[in-house]
Amino acid sequence: MVILNRFDGSENFTRSWNEFRMGFGNLNGEFFIGLDHLHRITNSQQFELYVEYKYFDGIKGFARYDNFRIGNENTGYVLKSLGAFYGSNIDDLMTSNNLNQKFTTYDKDNNKDYRNCAQTFKGAWWFGFCRGPNPLAQYSRNARSSELSSMSWNGFNPIRSILMLIRPKQ
Repeated sequence: MVILNRFDGSENFTRSWNEFRMGFGNLNGEFFIGLDHLHRITNSQQFELYVEYKYFDGIKGFARYDNFRIGNENTGYVLKSLGAFYGSNIDDLMTSNNLNQKFTTYDKDNNKDYRNCAQTFKGAWWFGFCRGPNPLAQYSRNARSSELSSMSWNGFNPIRSILMLIRPKQ
């Protein structure tokens, strides 16, 4: 099941807490499934998270976690579990930077940093101290972007596309 798809910048991801709670976009284009849906799904049974990203030079990478689960709105949609990490081209940045963090948007600052990471880096996420993946940041149309607020998986190299999927663990 696709939970996030970004590939051309056609959808604006600078969104409010309520929009991230409900989800937005087009299932045939760029979209985010919504935190309420994601909570309900990931708490119904054990799910794997698979992330596929592509850099502007065509190099692809992936990250896979075997026990992805988030809390409900009362917990700030905390990233409760990731499980074991399997990946390519990158270290496990989500476990070290995002696990046990609440979701932050520009209008709801839940991160531990002194600044609102979603405002500073133009992207909502499970930020702790404004480090690590930022797949919901603004879309960059080129690899030369020096903006730390560009969509990325490693926190600094802009990526062209990202696809996040979940599936029941079997």
